[in-house]
Amino acid sequence: MSGSPAEKNERTCMITELCANNRSICDFHDGQVHPYGQKRNFPNAVTRKYCQAQLYGPTVLEPETFVTSVFVNMLAGPLDMNNGLADLNPKG
Repeated sequence: MSGSPAEKNERTCMITELCANNRSICDFHDGQVHPYGQKRNFPNAVTRKYCQAQLYGPTVLEPETFVTSVFVNMLAGPLDMNNGLADLNPKG
């Protein structure tokens, strides 16, 4: 999704509401707005990816800060971090 934060916010709300009206869920993946509590109004907004996932390599998520990152990032709603797709210590 491109545009200013305000434009992305409006577009995110519009898409989520359209999905709710059609009894569909939505999962925003790349380029969306940050979590802001939207799930309280629209439970069909399953999650959004607003961080780098484990897939990007061991420099993104360190074991010492991983658990803290998950809880801090999820304060405003569900967060899609795609964890479990890659090993923190890749071989070769």
